Formats: sequence, structure tokens, C-alpha cells
Amino acid sequence: MQWRAHDGLILTVSWQQSTNLIVSGGEDCRYRVWDSLGHALFTSSVHDHAITSVAWAPAGDLFAVASFNTIQLCDRIGWSHSLEKVDTGTIYDIAWSLDSTQLTGACGNGCVIVSHVVDRSVLFFNMQFLITVF
Repeated sequence: MQWRAHDGLILTVSWQQSTNLIVSGGEDCRYRVWDSLGHALFTSSVHDHAITSVAWAPAGDLFAVASFNTIQLCDRIGWSHSLEKVDTGTIYDIAWSLDSTQLTGACGNGCVIVSHVVDRSVLFFNMQFLITVF
């Protein structure tokens, strides 16, 4: 199965196994959320730069989007909840921690960044913890 997903090259894609949703990003400076049959569920507005990396959080409720000097946190529907401007150059790859509370990125300036998601709860051995970063 295939479908026309972006106007131009697709640079990144991530499939969330528990929700069966796909997020893609491309040179058209947009990210898009799809179901596994290719139905578009969300299309972002045009960003300033090409979308170079996307990654679903293991919990399936969030995904991250990265581009030149920018990292963005979105809910599973596609709406942006946080947008951070960082001095890193292009962020080429991003990855989540297993508990979906931290995000790391490989940056064009040779740095690795680590971000923390704040006000997020984690369930561990039937105990719920609220994570807050000061």
C-alpha cells in the first residue's frame, strides 16, 4: 500500500504500535498524522524549515517534531502543546525514554540535547508519580 503523503521528499516517519498511527515530516515544512490505511488525520501549518525528525512517545499519547533550531511536542491528534527554540542547528534524530518523560536529539552543531516533559505522571508498580521539573 502507498499514498501521496507530502509535496516533496519525506524526511522522517514514525509508527506508533499501540495506537496504529503514523506521523511523517518532510521538505514541505509540514508534519502529518495518518492512520495505517493512509487517511490523513492532521496536517500542520507550514513551518519555517523542513521537518527532519519525528518520534512517537512509547506511551502513544505524544509525539515530538524537530527541525532547524526547533523542537515541538504534540498530542496524538497533532495539536502542538510546546514549541522550543534551541541553538542547535538542524535536529537530525530524536528518541524517547521508555517512560515517555525525556527526549533526546542529535543536533547539527555536534551536540546532543536532552529535554524533560514536565507535569507528566508515570505509573510504576501500581503507584503513580507526578514528574515536575523546576
